[in-house]
Amino acid sequence: MDGLRLACVYSWNCEKARLFKVSDLLLDFAKSGRGDENLIKKALALLDTDEFYQKIARDNFREGDMFNKRTVSSYWRGSPVLTGSIWHNYTTIEPIIKLPIEAIDADMINECLVHAGMVESVKDGVLEIKYRPIVKKEKELAIGSYARRSIDRVFPDSVSEGDLVAFHFFSSTEVISDNDAARLANITEFSLKKFNGERKNNIKN
Repeated sequence: MDGLRLACVYSWNCEKARLFKVSDLLLDFAKSGRGDENLIKKALALLDTDEFYQKIARDNFREGDMFNKRTVSSYWRGSPVLTGSIWHNYTTIEPIIKLPIEAIDADMINECLVHAGMVESVKDGVLEIKYRPIVKKEKELAIGSYARRSIDRVFPDSVSEGDLVAFHFFSSTEVISDNDAARLANITEFSLKKFNGERKNNIKN
């Protein structure tokens, strides 16, 4: 799967895609790879991720194409060579740094972030997975204990019990490796630590 399709895989069901009514367009392209690529790029530009793709491509891979697969994957799942805090799980929570903890909805955070989960069962269009959700702990956000939940099976075509999958808005996106899952957990933990630290500084000021 190329980078443009991968961007659609992770983006098609996000809040802004639904708001701008481009979800079906992005989903169709993610599944088939067929369609007007310029139209797809215009739809993705509505979701405010272009600036992150561009920065990752320029600063980390010296790429001119922001939709090369390494760049897109690095934004959504992290990369060993990625510099800065420009992965999805940080850029998603950064805008709410100044909110009081009481106003932060952990369920909404879990919907918006990319998680890794272990598939425990596969049934029709549903995967039963085990993962570690984000929780509110005292006055901070933290990675919680393991929990089970159902997610929609959308990508990829083949998923089996015991697979590790990435998921976004509670829909599967990719089967990933142990290393990928560990990296995603690490960047999420780092993102929360950075988020909590900056919140404290904002509250003091």
